[in-house]
Amino acid sequence: MLKQLLTSLQKEIDVNITQKGENSFQLIVNNDLTIYILDQKINISIYCNLIECKSLLKEQLINQLMKANLLKKITFGLTNDEKYLTLSTLMPYEVSYKELKEFLEEFVSTAIVWREKIDKFLKQT
Repeated sequence: MLKQLLTSLQKEIDVNITQKGENSFQLIVNNDLTIYILDQKINISIYCNLIECKSLLKEQLINQLMKANLLKKITFGLTNDEKYLTLSTLMPYEVSYKELKEFLEEFVSTAIVWREKIDKFLKQT
């Protein structure tokens, strides 16, 4: 089901979506931002790497992000190796095309905004 929805989305908005495994897809927003979409059969996991964490700034940056209110729909985290700061969310598996499209648009917009805020924060430190 997810594959069909993403194929339709790719045709409608001319975006680059590639399948990377049986249940995983990549939506390439630009050279610096890729959204990963995983079909988990009970939900859809969506995440991206926002920025590579430098050890000296990691704690300061995470403290600033913990103050953010993302309406508990989207959360910050770290990759397992703690190399990248991530933005992630889950959405119900049973979703319409319109809901998926709107959700991905919101997620991409949020990722872009937070990348800009993080860049600004890093320039100030």
